[in-house]
Amino acid sequence: MSTNNAEQRQRSDVQPAALSREEPARPAPLPAEKEEPKESKGPSPDNLPLFWRMCSAALVSITAMVAVTLYLQLSNNLATMRGEVRALAEDHVGLVRKDDYGTRNIAVAATIKETQVRYEESEKRAARLEKELREAREEARGRNREAEERWQQRHEKLEKDHQLRQERLEKEIQQMRERLAVLEAASRKTGNPD
Repeated sequence: MSTNNAEQRQRSDVQPAALSREEPARPAPLPAEKEEPKESKGPSPDNLPLFWRMCSAALVSITAMVAVTLYLQLSNNLATMRGEVRALAEDHVGLVRKDDYGTRNIAVAATIKETQVRYEESEKRAARLEKELREAREEARGRNREAEERWQQRHEKLEKDHQLRQERLEKEIQQMRERLAVLEAASRKTGNPD
């Protein structure tokens, strides 16, 4: 790189001499004042338009302010979202996980089906017992009727027997009265007053 700089200095020394012939005399620049050619490819600050030279600092500061504002907004939104997520997590502590819910749901469904089967069996049993109860009641009513009829027949038979006995007793009493009357009549005739 130093060789390139030295060659450029020699060329720059040659060029002013050539210019001095055609142009009015200018004082030759001092070796310290000689400008080294810049290797930058961009425009030099002297070549920038006036607008960019005057407003570049303001535009940079406005851009920085907008960037800081956006950063603060994003930071605030992120903090708000974190707070909301934390609140949701605290609110949903009591909720059940999907796997647990599925397992419990399957267990509850099985229990419900088992209960339905038991209910249907108990309904069938209750219907069967009701039918047996109706049959037993009808049978009891039939037995009661039979017993009532037997009792009625016995009662009638006993009443008839009672009437027959009463009639016999009345006949016997009548006969005894007649005998007594005959005996009394005979004892009056005979004169034995017993």
